[in-house]
Amino acid sequence: MKKISEYPDAVRIIFLDFDGVMLSMDYLHATGKYDSFDPNCCVILNKLLNQFPDARIVVSSSWRVGMTIDKLKALFADHGIDPNRVIGYTPWINTYLERGAEIQDWLDRHHKVDCVVKDFMIIDDNVDDILSHFNRQFVVHTDEDKGLTHYDLDDIVQRWSPNDGRTKIL
Repeated sequence: MKKISEYPDAVRIIFLDFDGVMLSMDYLHATGKYDSFDPNCCVILNKLLNQFPDARIVVSSSWRVGMTIDKLKALFADHGIDPNRVIGYTPWINTYLERGAEIQDWLDRHHKVDCVVKDFMIIDDNVDDILSHFNRQFVVHTDEDKGLTHYDLDDIVQRWSPNDGRTKIL
């Protein structure tokens, strides 16, 4: 088995939900905008992307249903997030209760085919199904009222540090 250092273009994948992550319920209730991202959450995501230039986004949100990759990229661009960091979306299996299986399916289909995944993080506000498929070390559980926060950012940075002791998938 090759070492990760033998894959110079290996990426970290952020499996990203929207409701409760990029669209906080506090922002939704304050603005009534149900089809927009919370600007505070966008700032946090941009900080994460700036800190990890090898990070790419795969949309796992139900918002992906019926959207093309170009429409998803435009949504990110409209909110000041580099659309080139968005590389795909998970398949729709049945309902939001299958999110863990959808993420696993994406990894099975794309790892070492379209890209080499050196690590990944699943960011979601509803993690029960996800935790039936993945160890907690790969999951960040956001507070749906606040969405993605500085606390979540610090948590991811710590987990993605070189000496975190996590088992990588390669």
